Amino acid sequence: MDTLIYRYKLEEREGLLVELIDEEGKRGIGEIAPLPGWSRETLGDVIEELKAGELRSPSVQFGLESAYLSLLPIQLPLSFPICSLLMGNAVEILQEAESLSTPIVKVKLSALKDEEALDVLKELRKRFRLRIDLNRRWILQRSLKFFSHFSREDFDFIEEPCDRVQDLIHFPFPIGVDESLRDTALEKLVCIPHLKALVFKPTLQGGMHVGRTLADLAINRDLDLIFSACYESGVGIAQIALLARHLGVPIKPLGLDTYRYLKKDVLKKPLDFSNGCLHLRNPLFELKKEICSVPLLHLRGAFQKLALLQPTNCV
Repeated sequence: MDTLIYRYKLEEREGLLVELIDEEGKRGIGEIAPLPGWSRETLGDVIEELKAGELRSPSVQFGLESAYLSLLPIQLPLSFPICSLLMGNAVEILQEAESLSTPIVKVKLSALKDEEALDVLKELRKRFRLRIDLNRRWILQRSLKFFSHFSREDFDFIEEPCDRVQDLIHFPFPIGVDESLRDTALEKLVCIPHLKALVFKPTLQGGMHVGRTLADLAINRDLDLIFSACYESGVGIAQIALLARHLGVPIKPLGLDTYRYLKKDVLKKPLDFSNGCLHLRNPLFELKKEICSVPLLHLRGAFQKLALLQPTNCV
C-alpha cells in the first residue's frame, strides 16, 4: 500500500493529509493535525514518526486509521446531529445563538464573570438544551455556588466543572470528562457518581482502537460517548463523524462545530452544516488541487498494523 503525505496550511490551522492507495487503486483520505497547546506531539514530531513507519501519536493513529477505514465502501448520504459551539464574551455568545438552528449548544464559560455567565445561561436555556464547558478553570466551591441557581434538568452535562479530578465525586450535576479522560485512569472515572458523558477527541486521543475501548465502556456503563473536534479541516471533521458510525454507538449530537470557526478549508466544497446536522454526500473528499499537488512524503509498504482494523459497524 502506498502512502502519500501532503502538508496544508490554512489561516488558522495547519496539518497533514494522508492518502492511502491500495493494490486495486482505491484511495482513502485522513488528516493528521496535532493541536498546538493541547496535543503532546508537534507537526514536526509526526513527520518523523511517519518516516519511521510508526503509529505512536494519537493524531497519527487517527489520521492513518481513518484513511484506511475510508477505503471501505461508504453508503452516502449520511446525516449526523450537531451540538453548536458558543464562546467569547456575553454579547458575542448571545448574538451568535440567535442564528442557530440546533436544539443543543455547548457554551464555554471560562472567559466570563460569574454574573455574566449566570445571565447568559438563563437566557440560553429558554431555547436550548445546554452543555457547559469549564475546562477545569473553576474550583469546586465556585462551581457548586454557581450551579445552585439551576436544576440538573437544565443541562445535558457540565464538562470538567472543577480543577481537580478528585473533586468530581462531590459535584451533583451530570458530568462530562474531557481532559480527565486523557490523564486519569478509566477505572477511577467510572466511580464518579454523576458521570454522564465521555468526550472523545480522536486527534488528541487516537482513532479506532482507542474509540473501541471507549465505546465498549460507554455501552456497558450507560454513558454517552460524545465525538468532538479540535479545529480539524473538513477531512478530519468528516472522519470523526464516520468514526462514530464505524463504532456503532448511539450517536449523540457531535461536537464538530469548530468547523464554523475556520475561514478556509482543504476541501473544494465546504461541508454542509444545516438544519442542526452535518450532511455528508458524494463526492466526500474532493481536495483542492493546490493542496495535493506535490506530496511531502511518499511511503511504500508502511503501516502494516492498519490491516488489523475491523470496524464494528461498516458505513
